[in-house]
Amino acid sequence: MSKRPVQPSPPGWYDDPYEVGGLRYFDGRQWTERTEPGTAEPHAGDRWPAMEVPDAELPPAPAPPRPRWLRTTYTVVGVLAVIGLDDLALYLRPVPVFALLFQVGVVAIVAPRASYRRVAGFAMLIPVYNVYLLCRIAWRLTCLPYRDWEPRPEEAAGWRRVRHPTRPDELLYLPVASGLFR
Repeated sequence: MSKRPVQPSPPGWYDDPYEVGGLRYFDGRQWTERTEPGTAEPHAGDRWPAMEVPDAELPPAPAPPRPRWLRTTYTVVGVLAVIGLDDLALYLRPVPVFALLFQVGVVAIVAPRASYRRVAGFAMLIPVYNVYLLCRIAWRLTCLPYRDWEPRPEEAAGWRRVRHPTRPDELLYLPVASGLFR
C-alpha cells in the first residue's frame, strides 16, 4: 500500500489550532502570527475560505497530557510521600511543630505551580482541610505543563487556552513560553 503525500493547503485563514474560537493565517508553509476572532466569512482579498489544515502542517506540540489513571497514581504517591516525610520529621524530632512546619514549607514552595498563593501553606495547619489541599495541589501538579483549571487573573497573561490534544471537547491551558506562541 503506497502512501500518498499530503498536499499542502493553500494560503488563507483557517481555524486556529492553538486558540479556541479564532482564525490564524496559514501562508502555505507555516502558521503566521496573524490572528483574528472567529468569523464565518473569509477576509476580503483572500481567495480561500476557512477549512481544516492537515496535522502534518502543524508545528510540533508538547506531549499530550497524562491520562487520568497515571495522574491519580502520581497524586496518591505524592501525597503518601509528603505524609511519610512528615511522619519521619515527627519521629526524628519529638516536637510536633517541626512536622507542621515541614508541611507548611512544602506547600508554600509548590503552591504557586498549582495556582495557589504561597500563604496557602498555612492552610496545612487546619486539620482535614490540609489533606484535601495536599491532594488538590498534587493533582494539579501532575497535569503540568498543561493546566486543566483556569489561571488566576494575575497569571492569565502567561497562559493560552488550547484544545485538548486527544479529547477535542475539552479545553486546557498551555504556557505562552512553551514555544507554540511567539
